[in-house]
Amino acid sequence: MNIEYKYIGEIRSRIKKLLRKYPEATDRQIAELAAKDLNMAISRSAVARIRTEKQEKHRLPTRAELEADAWAVDAFDKRNFDRRQLELNFIWDAEIKQECEQAAKQSPPEADRKSDRRLVKRLQQGERFNFSGQLMHHLFLEEIGFDTICSAYPSVPGASYQNREILAALFHGSG
Repeated sequence: MNIEYKYIGEIRSRIKKLLRKYPEATDRQIAELAAKDLNMAISRSAVARIRTEKQEKHRLPTRAELEADAWAVDAFDKRNFDRRQLELNFIWDAEIKQECEQAAKQSPPEADRKSDRRLVKRLQQGERFNFSGQLMHHLFLEEIGFDTICSAYPSVPGASYQNREILAALFHGSG
């Protein structure tokens, strides 16, 4: 078998026919079939070049294009953020409505720290808060009885993290 051949004419034609006949075959399999038919060595990379020569090259976006796309996405997010508000069904669900009325009669808990008071003030003024979803997680944990679930795991004196904290971190990290 001669190894030094330029893949032109009959050789390229045979490889293309094999590619059409066996579209699911790997480049190595096509190379082996062509080598057997033509009685010469055919490289896998040559088959790959012939297979992909007509395909459009994928062009990566330029930095300017990426920056323009990022600006457009940010503008879209800012424009639509205020219109997008997640709400619970406080009006139509009788159980939630009753609990809301009971909660409204109670005085709200006082913030213990200055930072908590500032956060509550900012939230009341409608400021965006990235971690407000965690507040719903805490309500959910309370609803499913997270403390009761964690009571099966004893406290380990001297441990950096208690089992309850690890489970809570896993829960919050999965959301």
